[in-house]
Amino acid sequence: MQVRTMAEQIHVNEFFCETKVEQEIDQAYQRMLEDSLWCTFAIPLEQWTSMTLEAKRLIVLLYERVKHEDFLTKAIPFRVVDA
Repeated sequence: MQVRTMAEQIHVNEFFCETKVEQEIDQAYQRMLEDSLWCTFAIPLEQWTSMTLEAKRLIVLLYERVKHEDFLTKAIPFRVVDA
């Protein structure tokens, strides 16, 4: 792959999937609705669509914690190690 990339046969961007945060959040919301236990707690779609992105993200993060699954792509925080 490195040789093909250097030969410009493929581009580095082809290795990454562009999924927007909003799409991941909406997919997680759909999973909530399909979850037999969680669907009773899910916010109705009309309210969901009017919520801020930050509020939706918080709900999805809480849902991740309950389900022990990752629904959102998360950056790994940079950690400085003292030498």
